[in-house]
Amino acid sequence: QEADGLDEDGQRLTRLIASRMKHEKGRDIADACAADPDLLARVVRGSAEDHNHDASTPAEVRATIACEELEAVMAWRDAQGVDAILDTDLPFADEFHESWPVTIHGCDAFGHPVVAERIEDIRTKGLARNMDTAAVLRHRVQIMEAVGRFKRREGERRGHALYKHIWVIDLAGLKVKHFTGHVRTLLVDLVHLCNVQYNDTLFSMWLVNAPLVFRTVWAVLQRVVRSSTKEKIRIMGGSDVAKMKEEMAIMGLGVDAVPTFVPGGGHQGIPASCLIHEMRWERREKRGEAGEMKSRETDAGQTPPSIETPLSPEVRVRSDYPVAADDTGHSATGGQQSGKIEGW
Repeated sequence: QEADGLDEDGQRLTRLIASRMKHEKGRDIADACAADPDLLARVVRGSAEDHNHDASTPAEVRATIACEELEAVMAWRDAQGVDAILDTDLPFADEFHESWPVTIHGCDAFGHPVVAERIEDIRTKGLARNMDTAAVLRHRVQIMEAVGRFKRREGERRGHALYKHIWVIDLAGLKVKHFTGHVRTLLVDLVHLCNVQYNDTLFSMWLVNAPLVFRTVWAVLQRVVRSSTKEKIRIMGGSDVAKMKEEMAIMGLGVDAVPTFVPGGGHQGIPASCLIHEMRWERREKRGEAGEMKSRETDAGQTPPSIETPLSPEVRVRSDYPVAADDTGHSATGGQQSGKIEGW
Protein backbone atom coordinates (compact mmCIF):
# COMPACT_ATOMS: atom_id res chain seq x y z
CA GLN A 1 0.00 0.00 0.00
CA GLU A 2 0.94 3.64 -0.34
CA ALA A 3 1.82 3.96 3.36
CA ASP A 4 4.79 1.65 2.85
CA GLY A 5 6.38 4.21 0.55
CA LEU A 6 9.15 3.37 -1.89
CA ASP A 7 11.86 0.98 -0.78
CA GLU A 8 15.50 2.00 -0.76
CA ASP A 9 15.94 0.97 -4.38
CA GLY A 10 12.88 2.95 -5.41
CA GLN A 11 14.12 6.01 -3.57
CA ARG A 12 17.48 5.79 -5.35
CA LEU A 13 15.62 5.57 -8.64
CA THR A 14 13.55 8.68 -7.89
CA ARG A 15 16.72 10.61 -7.10
CA LEU A 16 18.23 9.49 -10.40
CA ILE A 17 15.08 10.51 -12.29
CA ALA A 18 15.00 13.90 -10.55
CA SER A 19 18.64 14.48 -11.44
CA ARG A 20 18.09 13.56 -15.08
CA MET A 21 15.03 15.77 -15.35
CA LYS A 22 16.99 18.66 -13.86
CA HIS A 23 20.05 18.35 -16.07
CA GLU A 24 18.47 17.10 -19.31
CA LYS A 25 15.14 18.92 -19.25
CA GLY A 26 15.85 21.82 -16.91
CA ARG A 27 12.79 20.93 -14.80
CA ASP A 28 12.70 20.75 -11.03
CA ILE A 29 10.74 17.60 -10.22
CA ALA A 30 9.18 19.07 -7.08
CA ASP A 31 7.82 22.08 -8.98
CA ALA A 32 6.72 19.98 -11.95
CA CYS A 33 4.72 17.63 -9.72
CA ALA A 34 3.43 20.26 -7.28
CA ALA A 35 -0.21 19.75 -8.28
CA ASP A 36 0.18 15.96 -8.20
CA PRO A 37 2.88 15.29 -5.59
CA ASP A 38 2.46 11.51 -5.75
CA LEU A 39 3.06 11.34 -9.49
CA LEU A 40 6.75 10.42 -9.37
CA ALA A 41 6.23 7.62 -6.85
CA ARG A 42 3.31 6.26 -8.89
CA VAL A 43 5.32 6.26 -12.11
CA VAL A 44 8.22 4.46 -10.42
CA ARG A 45 5.91 1.82 -8.94
CA GLY A 46 3.77 1.40 -12.04
CA SER A 47 6.71 1.24 -14.43
CA ALA A 48 8.41 -1.44 -12.34
CA GLU A 49 5.24 -3.55 -12.21
CA ASP A 50 4.36 -3.20 -15.88
CA HIS A 51 7.86 -3.95 -17.16
CA ASN A 52 8.68 -6.58 -14.52
CA HIS A 53 11.63 -4.54 -13.30
CA ASP A 54 13.37 -5.32 -10.04
CA ALA A 55 16.65 -4.45 -8.36
CA SER A 56 18.52 -6.64 -10.85
CA THR A 57 17.38 -4.45 -13.78
CA PRO A 58 20.02 -1.78 -14.52
CA ALA A 59 19.06 1.50 -12.90
CA GLU A 60 19.72 3.42 -16.12
CA VAL A 61 17.25 1.25 -17.99
CA ARG A 62 14.56 1.70 -15.37
CA ALA A 63 15.19 5.42 -15.09
CA THR A 64 14.99 5.88 -18.87
CA ILE A 65 11.61 4.16 -19.12
CA ALA A 66 10.22 5.89 -16.03
CA CYS A 67 11.44 9.28 -17.28
CA GLU A 68 9.68 8.78 -20.61
CA GLU A 69 6.43 7.92 -18.87
CA LEU A 70 6.77 10.81 -16.44
CA GLU A 71 7.51 13.30 -19.22
CA ALA A 72 4.49 12.08 -21.19
CA VAL A 73 2.16 12.62 -18.23
CA MET A 74 3.60 16.05 -17.43
CA ALA A 75 3.37 17.10 -21.09
CA TRP A 76 -0.28 16.02 -21.12
CA ARG A 77 -1.00 17.94 -17.91
CA ASP A 78 0.65 21.05 -19.33
CA ALA A 79 -1.18 20.83 -22.67
CA GLN A 80 -4.58 20.26 -21.06
CA GLY A 81 -4.14 22.75 -18.22
CA VAL A 82 -4.87 19.98 -15.72
CA ASP A 83 -3.13 21.69 -12.80
CA ALA A 84 -5.80 24.41 -12.87
CA ILE A 85 -8.80 22.33 -13.93
CA LEU A 86 -10.37 22.33 -10.45
CA ASP A 87 -10.62 26.12 -10.68
CA THR A 88 -12.26 25.92 -14.10
CA ASP A 89 -16.00 26.08 -14.71
CA LEU A 90 -16.10 23.58 -17.54
CA PRO A 91 -18.75 24.15 -20.20
CA PHE A 92 -21.96 22.09 -20.00
CA ALA A 93 -21.09 20.85 -16.51
CA ASP A 94 -24.74 20.42 -15.51
CA GLU A 95 -25.47 18.39 -18.63
CA PHE A 96 -22.43 16.20 -18.08
CA HIS A 97 -23.15 15.38 -14.44
CA GLU A 98 -26.83 14.73 -15.17
CA SER A 99 -25.97 12.51 -18.13
CA TRP A 100 -23.09 10.61 -16.56
CA PRO A 101 -23.59 10.51 -12.77
CA VAL A 102 -20.52 9.61 -10.74
CA THR A 103 -20.83 9.34 -6.98
CA ILE A 104 -18.36 9.32 -4.10
CA HIS A 105 -19.04 7.02 -1.17
CA GLY A 106 -17.28 5.89 2.00
CA CYS A 107 -13.71 4.69 2.58
CA ASP A 108 -12.16 1.33 3.34
CA ALA A 109 -10.19 0.69 6.52
CA PHE A 110 -7.06 2.27 5.03
CA GLY A 111 -8.86 5.36 3.73
CA HIS A 112 -9.30 4.58 0.04
CA PRO A 113 -12.51 6.33 -1.10
CA VAL A 114 -15.09 4.51 -3.18
CA VAL A 115 -15.97 6.06 -6.56
CA ALA A 116 -19.01 4.58 -8.27
CA GLU A 117 -21.13 4.76 -11.40
CA ARG A 118 -23.87 2.76 -13.09
CA ILE A 119 -23.99 1.92 -16.78
CA GLU A 120 -27.77 2.20 -16.88
CA ASP A 121 -27.60 5.78 -15.57
CA ILE A 122 -25.47 7.02 -18.48
CA ARG A 123 -27.56 9.09 -20.90
CA THR A 124 -25.55 9.12 -24.10
CA LYS A 125 -27.92 11.50 -25.88
CA GLY A 126 -27.44 14.07 -23.14
CA LEU A 127 -23.67 13.82 -23.50
CA ALA A 128 -23.83 14.07 -27.27
CA ARG A 129 -26.06 17.14 -27.30
CA ASN A 130 -23.26 19.66 -26.79
CA MET A 131 -20.05 17.74 -26.11
CA ASP A 132 -17.54 15.85 -28.18
CA THR A 133 -15.45 13.00 -26.79
CA ALA A 134 -12.62 15.31 -25.72
CA ALA A 135 -15.00 17.54 -23.76
CA VAL A 136 -16.59 14.56 -22.00
CA LEU A 137 -13.18 13.23 -21.00
CA ARG A 138 -12.19 16.66 -19.70
CA HIS A 139 -15.03 16.44 -17.19
CA ARG A 140 -13.74 13.03 -16.15
CA VAL A 141 -10.29 14.54 -15.64
CA GLN A 142 -11.82 17.16 -13.36
CA ILE A 143 -13.42 14.39 -11.31
CA MET A 144 -10.10 12.54 -11.09
CA GLU A 145 -8.35 15.68 -9.89
CA ALA A 146 -11.02 16.30 -7.23
CA VAL A 147 -10.79 12.69 -6.04
CA GLY A 148 -6.99 12.96 -5.99
CA ARG A 149 -7.13 16.06 -3.82
CA PHE A 150 -9.60 14.40 -1.48
CA LYS A 151 -7.31 11.39 -1.13
CA ARG A 152 -4.38 13.59 -0.17
CA ARG A 153 -6.55 15.35 2.41
CA GLU A 154 -7.76 12.05 3.82
CA GLY A 155 -4.17 10.80 3.98
CA GLU A 156 -3.13 13.88 5.93
CA ARG A 157 -6.02 13.33 8.32
CA ARG A 158 -5.03 9.69 8.85
CA GLY A 159 -1.31 10.38 8.99
CA HIS A 160 -0.10 8.33 6.04
CA ALA A 161 0.32 8.59 2.28
CA LEU A 162 -2.86 7.84 0.35
CA TYR A 163 -3.26 8.16 -3.41
CA LYS A 164 -5.37 5.20 -4.47
CA HIS A 165 -9.13 4.75 -4.70
CA ILE A 166 -11.68 2.01 -5.18
CA TRP A 167 -13.79 2.05 -8.34
CA VAL A 168 -17.18 0.32 -8.37
CA ILE A 169 -19.11 0.06 -11.64
CA ASP A 170 -22.60 -1.42 -11.82
CA LEU A 171 -22.89 -3.25 -15.14
CA ALA A 172 -26.58 -4.08 -14.77
CA GLY A 173 -28.41 -3.22 -17.96
CA LEU A 174 -25.27 -3.40 -20.12
CA LYS A 175 -26.06 -4.26 -23.74
CA VAL A 176 -23.96 -4.66 -26.84
CA LYS A 177 -25.30 -1.31 -28.12
CA HIS A 178 -23.52 0.38 -25.22
CA PHE A 179 -20.22 -0.65 -26.76
CA THR A 180 -20.49 0.32 -30.40
CA GLY A 181 -19.21 3.23 -32.47
CA HIS A 182 -18.24 6.36 -30.57
CA VAL A 183 -19.46 4.93 -27.27
CA ARG A 184 -16.83 2.25 -27.58
CA THR A 185 -14.21 4.86 -28.46
CA LEU A 186 -15.15 6.94 -25.41
CA LEU A 187 -14.94 4.00 -23.02
CA VAL A 188 -11.61 2.85 -24.42
CA ASP A 189 -10.28 6.42 -24.17
CA LEU A 190 -11.49 6.64 -20.56
CA VAL A 191 -9.72 3.40 -19.66
CA HIS A 192 -6.58 4.68 -21.38
CA LEU A 193 -6.83 7.98 -19.48
CA CYS A 194 -7.02 6.25 -16.12
CA ASN A 195 -4.42 3.71 -17.17
CA VAL A 196 -1.75 6.11 -18.39
CA GLN A 197 -2.34 9.60 -17.02
CA TYR A 198 -3.42 8.33 -13.59
CA ASN A 199 -1.30 5.22 -13.39
CA ASP A 200 -1.23 3.39 -10.05
CA THR A 201 -4.12 5.37 -8.54
CA LEU A 202 -6.42 2.33 -8.51
CA PHE A 203 -6.47 0.18 -5.38
CA SER A 204 -9.21 -2.12 -6.63
CA MET A 205 -12.02 -2.18 -9.17
CA TRP A 206 -15.30 -4.00 -8.68
CA LEU A 207 -17.41 -4.67 -11.77
CA VAL A 208 -20.68 -5.83 -10.22
CA ASN A 209 -23.87 -7.32 -11.67
CA ALA A 210 -21.91 -8.28 -14.79
CA PRO A 211 -24.13 -9.82 -17.49
CA LEU A 212 -22.85 -12.45 -19.92
CA VAL A 213 -22.53 -9.86 -22.67
CA PHE A 214 -19.73 -8.22 -20.69
CA ARG A 215 -17.38 -10.96 -21.83
CA THR A 216 -17.44 -9.38 -25.29
CA VAL A 217 -16.82 -5.91 -23.86
CA TRP A 218 -14.02 -7.10 -21.60
CA ALA A 219 -12.28 -8.85 -24.50
CA VAL A 220 -11.73 -5.40 -26.04
CA LEU A 221 -11.12 -3.34 -22.88
CA GLN A 222 -8.51 -5.63 -21.37
CA ARG A 223 -6.24 -5.04 -24.37
CA VAL A 224 -5.62 -1.47 -23.19
CA VAL A 225 -5.44 -2.26 -19.47
CA ARG A 226 -2.00 -2.45 -17.87
CA SER A 227 -1.02 -5.85 -16.51
CA SER A 228 -0.63 -4.36 -13.04
CA THR A 229 -4.20 -3.02 -13.25
CA LYS A 230 -5.79 -6.30 -14.38
CA GLU A 231 -4.73 -7.90 -11.10
CA LYS A 232 -6.85 -5.33 -9.21
CA ILE A 233 -10.09 -5.99 -11.10
CA ARG A 234 -12.86 -8.20 -9.74
CA ILE A 235 -15.73 -9.14 -12.07
CA MET A 236 -18.86 -10.24 -10.21
CA GLY A 237 -22.11 -11.53 -11.63
CA GLY A 238 -25.49 -11.19 -10.02
CA SER A 239 -25.09 -14.56 -8.30
CA ASP A 240 -21.70 -13.76 -6.76
CA VAL A 241 -23.05 -11.83 -3.77
CA ALA A 242 -21.55 -14.01 -1.04
CA LYS A 243 -18.18 -14.18 -2.78
CA MET A 244 -18.13 -10.42 -3.31
CA LYS A 245 -18.93 -9.63 0.33
CA GLU A 246 -16.24 -12.04 1.49
CA GLU A 247 -13.57 -10.54 -0.79
CA MET A 248 -14.55 -6.99 0.12
CA ALA A 249 -14.31 -7.83 3.81
CA ILE A 250 -10.86 -9.34 3.33
CA MET A 251 -9.75 -6.09 1.67
CA GLY A 252 -11.12 -3.98 4.52
CA LEU A 253 -14.12 -2.68 2.59
CA GLY A 254 -17.27 -2.69 4.70
CA VAL A 255 -20.79 -2.64 3.30
CA ASP A 256 -21.41 0.71 5.02
CA ALA A 257 -18.90 2.27 2.62
CA VAL A 258 -20.12 0.83 -0.69
CA PRO A 259 -23.02 2.04 -2.88
CA THR A 260 -26.54 0.84 -2.24
CA PHE A 261 -26.68 -0.77 -5.70
CA VAL A 262 -24.15 -3.31 -4.41
CA PRO A 263 -26.09 -6.06 -2.61
CA GLY A 264 -25.95 -5.17 1.07
CA GLY A 265 -24.36 -1.77 0.38
CA GLY A 266 -25.41 1.05 2.67
CA HIS A 267 -23.83 4.30 1.42
CA GLN A 268 -25.95 6.68 -0.65
CA GLY A 269 -22.95 8.70 -1.78
CA ILE A 270 -22.70 12.29 -3.01
CA PRO A 271 -22.45 13.54 -6.60
CA ALA A 272 -18.97 14.10 -7.99
CA SER A 273 -20.00 17.67 -8.83
CA CYS A 274 -20.30 18.38 -5.09
CA LEU A 275 -16.84 16.99 -4.40
CA ILE A 276 -15.41 19.13 -7.22
CA HIS A 277 -16.96 22.22 -5.66
CA GLU A 278 -15.67 21.38 -2.19
CA MET A 279 -12.12 20.63 -3.38
CA ARG A 280 -12.17 23.84 -5.38
CA TRP A 281 -13.15 25.79 -2.28
CA GLU A 282 -10.46 24.10 -0.21
CA ARG A 283 -7.81 24.72 -2.85
CA ARG A 284 -8.69 28.41 -3.04
CA GLU A 285 -8.81 28.74 0.72
CA LYS A 286 -5.25 27.44 0.99
CA ARG A 287 -4.22 30.01 -1.59
CA GLY A 288 -5.99 32.76 0.37
CA GLU A 289 -8.70 33.23 -2.24
CA ALA A 290 -11.62 31.79 -0.28
CA GLY A 291 -12.82 35.19 0.93
CA GLU A 292 -13.19 36.48 -2.62
CA MET A 293 -14.87 33.25 -3.70
CA LYS A 294 -17.26 33.38 -0.74
CA SER A 295 -18.24 36.95 -1.61
CA ARG A 296 -18.97 36.01 -5.22
CA GLU A 297 -20.99 32.94 -4.25
CA THR A 298 -22.93 34.80 -1.57
CA ASP A 299 -23.86 37.44 -4.14
CA ALA A 300 -25.01 34.64 -6.43
CA GLY A 301 -27.14 33.09 -3.69
CA GLN A 302 -24.87 30.04 -3.29
CA THR A 303 -23.81 28.44 -0.03
CA PRO A 304 -20.10 27.76 0.48
CA PRO A 305 -19.34 24.14 1.42
CA SER A 306 -17.88 22.87 4.66
CA ILE A 307 -14.38 21.58 4.07
CA GLU A 308 -13.86 20.13 7.52
CA THR A 309 -15.87 16.93 7.34
CA PRO A 310 -14.09 13.82 6.01
CA LEU A 311 -15.96 11.73 3.47
CA SER A 312 -16.54 8.57 5.45
CA PRO A 313 -19.39 6.12 6.06
CA GLU A 314 -20.28 8.08 9.21
CA VAL A 315 -19.95 11.67 8.01
CA ARG A 316 -20.88 12.70 4.49
CA VAL A 317 -20.01 15.83 2.63
CA ARG A 318 -23.00 18.03 1.90
CA SER A 319 -24.69 17.24 -1.38
CA ASP A 320 -26.58 20.45 -2.11
CA TYR A 321 -23.87 22.64 -3.58
CA PRO A 322 -24.78 24.33 -6.85
CA VAL A 323 -22.11 23.82 -9.50
CA ALA A 324 -21.47 26.72 -11.82
CA ALA A 325 -21.01 26.13 -15.53
CA ASP A 326 -20.52 28.41 -18.48
CA ASP A 327 -21.46 27.92 -22.10
CA THR A 328 -18.30 29.02 -23.84
CA GLY A 329 -18.05 25.71 -25.65
CA HIS A 330 -14.34 25.16 -25.07
CA SER A 331 -12.99 21.71 -25.78
CA ALA A 332 -10.32 19.76 -23.93
CA THR A 333 -7.66 21.34 -26.10
CA GLY A 334 -8.70 24.88 -25.25
CA GLY A 335 -10.43 25.67 -28.53
CA GLN A 336 -14.07 25.65 -29.55
CA GLN A 337 -16.00 22.41 -29.61
CA SER A 338 -15.40 20.58 -32.86
CA GLY A 339 -18.79 18.91 -32.86
CA LYS A 340 -21.10 16.49 -31.13
CA ILE A 341 -20.49 12.80 -30.60
CA GLU A 342 -21.96 11.37 -33.75
CA GLY A 343 -23.84 8.10 -33.63
CA TRP A 344 -24.91 8.20 -29.99
